[in-house]
Amino acid sequence: MSISKQLVLLQMAMVVNDEKIMKIRILSVDCLKGASGIEFHSFYGAMSFVDYDVLIIDPEHIPYRWLLDTAFLKRYPNNTIWAYADYDNGLSYELKGSMARRDRETRLLLMKTAGIVLCFLRNRGELLYCAQNTNSAKNYSTLHRYSWLPVRNIVNDFEKREGKLVGEVTKTHPFRQYFLALQDELRYEVIINTENAIEGLKTIARNKVGEVIAFELPFGPGRFIFLPPPSSKSADKKIAAVLIDCIRKSLEWSIPIDKPVWMKQYGLPGEENMQVELKKIDEELRYVDEKRATVQRKIDESELVKGLLYESGKYGLEPPVRKAFRILGFHVLEPEKYQEDYDLFIKEGNLLIIGEIEGAEKQVDVQKYRQLLDYVTDATLKGEKCKGILIGNGYKNMEPSQRSEQFTEHAIRGCESQKYCRIATPELYKAVKTILANPDNEEIKKTIKKKILSCESEFKLSSLQLPVNDKR
Repeated sequence: MSISKQLVLLQMAMVVNDEKIMKIRILSVDCLKGASGIEFHSFYGAMSFVDYDVLIIDPEHIPYRWLLDTAFLKRYPNNTIWAYADYDNGLSYELKGSMARRDRETRLLLMKTAGIVLCFLRNRGELLYCAQNTNSAKNYSTLHRYSWLPVRNIVNDFEKREGKLVGEVTKTHPFRQYFLALQDELRYEVIINTENAIEGLKTIARNKVGEVIAFELPFGPGRFIFLPPPSSKSADKKIAAVLIDCIRKSLEWSIPIDKPVWMKQYGLPGEENMQVELKKIDEELRYVDEKRATVQRKIDESELVKGLLYESGKYGLEPPVRKAFRILGFHVLEPEKYQEDYDLFIKEGNLLIIGEIEGAEKQVDVQKYRQLLDYVTDATLKGEKCKGILIGNGYKNMEPSQRSEQFTEHAIRGCESQKYCRIATPELYKAVKTILANPDNEEIKKTIKKKILSCESEFKLSSLQLPVNDKR
């Protein structure tokens, strides 16, 4: 399928009763699960890649197939993992066969359909060394996250480098919007250390010191797009929408033909005025893009806070809890800023507030209290002035107004014996909502914060005398 034909098909995509009918088939592999307009499958379970026009793949999970199947593998003291064909029950043959098959399918997708393969740029990951048997270990092959890639040699130019700040983004590239829309959510973990050595490489984005963190690579009539992955998996629908928009622009975008240097002498009347006008429009677009990104960021923050009502886990519930306490006026540290395993760490003057956070389908049980007790005790013995807070999202799948007591009797008794504050996340949500509804009323924030600091039982917003009529 030619680029022009893809464009015609893409333009046929239309909105009917708020449902988008996608004529271009997009497959996401191990990412963007449940996103509208995109089919989702695993790397090892997907049908042939050649059934699709666009492939979006996150190679992060590819090694899990051998990292989790340790019964037939051998891990040595130097932390290498080996698969021996006479021992692994056929696992290495299966894995090598899968990689070769995906290699062929990716080639066909790019060569025959002029498609796009969009790959989130990860480091090579843990290797699997494959040998025939222990006696022939000197003759081995290796598998890694990119063993399915038809251009595997580029992996040699990957260098591990972790960061989140994006510097320069190529303005004319259709995937520029990816960086504008997700700028605070991206985390690059690989840079290209010798960009000139990769033939045909076109830079999309660089980090603050000019290292390539995103690039395009042609492959026949198709192309690879390598992008840094988003840090959060909770916004798959947003990420998918941005990528679909970039793909649409990419299919309309053509690489400009190189012109002779002497063509600068052959300008046409009005060109200079048009260039001035175009520059002005670019500035206006930049302003609009920045404004849009600001509004989108606020929307994302609102969605994050709503996670207080239904999320659980380290990457689900903990971020909205930290965000909520910041809105309440607390100085909350990000986990990478401290060494301890605290779910929540707040510094208020000489007071350390240590919090443990739990989301549960039923009541929040005593285990998190015990962990909180250990943390507070250890810090106190070191001479710190500490306060413990247990934050729970019990019955997380139920509508908040229908929930009963969210902490077990043992958890309540433990917290009250130590005078720890406990907060159900729906109450935390109400407090945040109240503050956001009265942004100019600093007294509300001070009152709520003071109550939490002095609370030695359960925090309830309804128990406060707030200087507003609507306490919800």
